[in-house]
Amino acid sequence: ILPFGWNKLTVWSHPPFFHFWINEVYLGGYQLSTFEEGYVGIGVYMNAPYSPLLVDYATLKYSDTAPYTIP
Repeated sequence: ILPFGWNKLTVWSHPPFFHFWINEVYLGGYQLSTFEEGYVGIGVYMNAPYSPLLVDYATLKYSDTAPYTIP
């Protein structure tokens, strides 16, 4: 993670799993079977004062194939 630079977050959903990468490095997966449909978005939980969430751009792509390797 680049603490003072731009980082790229990639999330891929293959129900019931969500997989996460930062800067193309795999962080892990999470099983979440309670959401089968809904909205896509990003947010911050308990953000420190004067530490905004800055988003340069966002894209949404549909794919049956993981964007990067899942170890």
